[in-house]
Amino acid sequence: MLDRFERLIFDARAIILSLLLLLTAVSMWLALSLKFDANLEKQLPADQPYIHTVLDYKDKIAGLNSVQIVVEARNGDIWTPAFLKTLYDVTQDLIYLPGVSRESVTSLWTPNTQFYEATESAVEGRNLIPSSVLPDSLTPADVARIRTDAFKGGFRGRLFALDSKAAMIQISIQPIMPETGAKTDFIAIAAALESNIRQKFETGNITIRIIGFTKFIGDIASEANDVLQFFVLAFVLNALVLWYYSRSLALTGITLVCSAASIVWLLAIIRVFDLSLNPLGLIVPFLIYAIGVSHGVQQINLFLVATVRGHTPVEAAQRSFRRLLVPGFFSLITVMTAFIAVLLVPVPFVQDLAVIAIIGIALKLISNLLMLPLAASYVRFSEAGVARQKSLMESRQRFMAAFSRDARPGPALIVLVLSMVLGAAAIWQAQNARVGHLRPGAQELWASARYNVDSSAIVQSFDVDLDTFAIVTVAPVDACVDFKIMSLIERFGVEVRSVPGVKGVMSLPEGSRFVYSIFQEGNLKWRVLPKAPDVLALATSAISDTTGLRNSDCSLLPIAVFLTDHRDDTLRRVAAAAEAFVAANKMPGVTFRLATGNAGVLAAINDTVRKSQFEALGLVFGIVALLVFAAFRDWRAVLCCVGPIALSTVLGLALMSLLDIGVTVSTLPVLILAVGIGVDYGLYLYERIEHHLREGLAMDEAFILSMREEGAAVVYTALTLAIGVGSWAFSGLKFQADMGWLLAFLVLTNALGAVTALPAMAVILDKVLPRRR
Repeated sequence: MLDRFERLIFDARAIILSLLLLLTAVSMWLALSLKFDANLEKQLPADQPYIHTVLDYKDKIAGLNSVQIVVEARNGDIWTPAFLKTLYDVTQDLIYLPGVSRESVTSLWTPNTQFYEATESAVEGRNLIPSSVLPDSLTPADVARIRTDAFKGGFRGRLFALDSKAAMIQISIQPIMPETGAKTDFIAIAAALESNIRQKFETGNITIRIIGFTKFIGDIASEANDVLQFFVLAFVLNALVLWYYSRSLALTGITLVCSAASIVWLLAIIRVFDLSLNPLGLIVPFLIYAIGVSHGVQQINLFLVATVRGHTPVEAAQRSFRRLLVPGFFSLITVMTAFIAVLLVPVPFVQDLAVIAIIGIALKLISNLLMLPLAASYVRFSEAGVARQKSLMESRQRFMAAFSRDARPGPALIVLVLSMVLGAAAIWQAQNARVGHLRPGAQELWASARYNVDSSAIVQSFDVDLDTFAIVTVAPVDACVDFKIMSLIERFGVEVRSVPGVKGVMSLPEGSRFVYSIFQEGNLKWRVLPKAPDVLALATSAISDTTGLRNSDCSLLPIAVFLTDHRDDTLRRVAAAAEAFVAANKMPGVTFRLATGNAGVLAAINDTVRKSQFEALGLVFGIVALLVFAAFRDWRAVLCCVGPIALSTVLGLALMSLLDIGVTVSTLPVLILAVGIGVDYGLYLYERIEHHLREGLAMDEAFILSMREEGAAVVYTALTLAIGVGSWAFSGLKFQADMGWLLAFLVLTNALGAVTALPAMAVILDKVLPRRR
């Protein structure tokens, strides 16, 4: 059956290759119109209770998708007519920016910035900057009055910096565009913030700083668009490695083109079937490309071996096709299995990427196992070229002979003991690996990225905290005039404020106490929550529903808990304290919903990763073990192939703990994928060992021959993949760089384990429990 299939496709190789090239051209045209999907909801684990809160109230509470724009004076302070005029212009441009909720825009100039002052007769409330004050005709007296009122009104640290060198404008982004009814394009808004605000106003004495989820997504997308240069870098590096191995421009070009063709097909499928490709997931197509190139080394190796032995190009291609069809199929299936295990991480965008990757790996069955050998059948070598290939092959075999010492019992035992000691040390260190983000700022970007620089500067200059754990209090309408409910919320804040890692708490009762003290001529002894409904109504009505502390009918009253950091330990302490308070303080009609804010989202994601990591890793190891057993029908093969990748995995976790990199939705898939990719090396090598054992050779002889035949190819397969993904270390996306070097480390340690620990285990097992001959 296989022989007939082989003859059929090689007889029609010209037609098949022409059709595949035509498919590639059409796919390339379709892929040009591919767009990223930056849907916020797809980045959240929808089954987690905290995320239910986020999604249920995203359109009901102002500020959940807020952006902060800071206008900063490089010299002097903000209390000048020129600066305040610039601040007014920036505010006006933001009000009319598409996608911005106009009523949410808050700055020193907006009418929702109210100033309250106790006089002899009453408490007077008015706009901080009256409508009679015009930005084009500001006088020093106007500026002095605005400055005095801004300090009196408590806006220091909120709307202007602690050192008075910058002013903040806060806006909220609408989830739906009111003009079209379509979902808001966050990437487009982020681009508009850059072009219409930063580039327009950041001149001379003015610096513009912008932070918020929308801007974060925009920066990710911007860096992702620049990722093409790293694809080019990976392409060049892989080309150099392939050429150095084959010393044939034709074979190098064929391998690169076939690997790239499947990526073009994949992008076309994403476009045609409207699959979601998040900017954070652009790494997947390049990973699949690198996997294809590394598998191409196996095809090149067998093709060259057959050529050196005197076979024609067609015969050499047929032999490589026949030899690699089954092991190559199993190898790609194991990689697909790893991506299937990634589906256990219940984050929609991660699952979307897993689906895309599974499709991409399936396409490798065509591009690598079919297209590549068919194209290689047209490559011819001169007699001098064959002689050179023979010399190269002999030199590679001499190099790999050094690893053949593991085939003797003594060295094998030493290698096995050293591997066990290394594994024990790695397990001990890996216990310190933590879930979640461990560093300040946006982990997906470098510390030097503009977004993180802006974030750091804003935190230092303003009383704002970028890590907010928000609880939504769901209560009856007009709950803000019910003292019992307000008192309960106040006690919630007092309880949580005592938790280590909490910097402060803001809620409607907190704000109402401040307003009430103003009514009492600013006397601190009156900074309490009034009990009388009419007085409470007066205090709470002064706090706008655009602040995010209440909605319009006072049925939703969020509690914002500001944290010192977003480490998993901090998030878990705060969540535990909040849940304990909720459980111990029940009130009819009142429900506390945990949790929104970026810290609430991170807590939910961390909880999801924590629950998924062992399930996903256990699944992929289990399925890989079953596939290895199905391939060789020998439990020894399972131990020999799975043992080295288990060692590599714990080494990866140990290294992550040493470098303070957490297990996240970015790094967990890498650990899972490394299992599926790493077992390839053991599969290729062990297949040759089993082949020679069936011929009657002893284990040491079988291993020595296998290393000569496959050892160099295994090393170069790992090297090409490691170089491809290792080039991501230069990416502007830090998470991509982390994924790149971590995957490169895991791939190389897996390959090293395949040529050291695998044969050592095989030899020792054969001595302890000899197999029947």
